[in-house]
Amino acid sequence: MQAASFLRSKWIQMILIGVAVVLLSQTAYRFYLLLGPRQAHYTLAPSQSLQHEHFGGITLGQSIKKIKNVLPSPTIMRKQDNDNYHYYNVDNGAIVATKAGSEAIVRIMIAANAGSSRTTTKGIGIDSKADEIKTAYGEPSYRRSEQGATIFGYLDKEAMIALEFWLFDERVTMIRLDLAEMA
Repeated sequence: MQAASFLRSKWIQMILIGVAVVLLSQTAYRFYLLLGPRQAHYTLAPSQSLQHEHFGGITLGQSIKKIKNVLPSPTIMRKQDNDNYHYYNVDNGAIVATKAGSEAIVRIMIAANAGSSRTTTKGIGIDSKADEIKTAYGEPSYRRSEQGATIFGYLDKEAMIALEFWLFDERVTMIRLDLAEMA
């Protein structure tokens, strides 16, 4: 009789430990998604079409040579920390990146000094409010933090594109449009 009750209590203990391990694992994973790198957000995040997203004549996949024909001559920016990509200062606050050895644009960044001259296809630009982003694009596919910024991210899993709005004090200070290879 005592042996049966002892076994039952051991089984109950093992079940409770198993449940605790699962709950702790799920909680740790949620914290990782919240605080982890951008790649962590892709798996569970919803997707929406971003294929037509551009910033005034600059689109992902476009040749840097085409930009040179349309806009003032972009100047290459050398970055010590990244030999895999070449960054180009296109004009006021617009920076694009190409993979080393390629002319195709894989990242477009609109920085704070762009002012209101560069916006997304839905009219979001530097100094736009968080509520304006949500009105234009809906709830973010993911939210994360980096370098003190709150980041709203939107994904197009089919086209492998990510659009991120970096916010300080609920206002956009930088916008990034990337092909997935930059993530």
